[in-house]
Amino acid sequence: MASAVLTAILSPLIVSGLQQKSWRKQKLTEMRFQAFQAAISAINAYAADAMDTDLQCAKKSYQGREMAVAIRPETTAAMDSARYLVRSFFSDAVYALYDRAMRTEISIMSTPNASFEGAREQAVLAMAEELRIRPKGRSGR
Repeated sequence: MASAVLTAILSPLIVSGLQQKSWRKQKLTEMRFQAFQAAISAINAYAADAMDTDLQCAKKSYQGREMAVAIRPETTAAMDSARYLVRSFFSDAVYALYDRAMRTEISIMSTPNASFEGAREQAVLAMAEELRIRPKGRSGR
């Protein structure tokens, strides 16, 4: 009788604790995936801006200095946000790859931008690997 009462009291507590642990892990996974999506959106927006002839022809200067690549304010905001998200939710090694990709030179004057494309691919694949997402055709990585 005592064991039945003890089981009736402890079972819901144990189940509740396991559910909470599972929920936290799922929530972290969702947040990491959102960071991944934000990072991809930001780096793609940066590449799109860099290849936009109208935007690049309309570069403005400040105190005699011109930006290497003209980017829209919303791209700058997305890049800043993504950088912090990658820094927060991924390893230092993945952040270094993402940061390197965002700092790799890209120019409308040097198409194709093989260095940038290679750095972008490395960063995306590294993030996908940490998320345990197997990119199609790359199951061996």
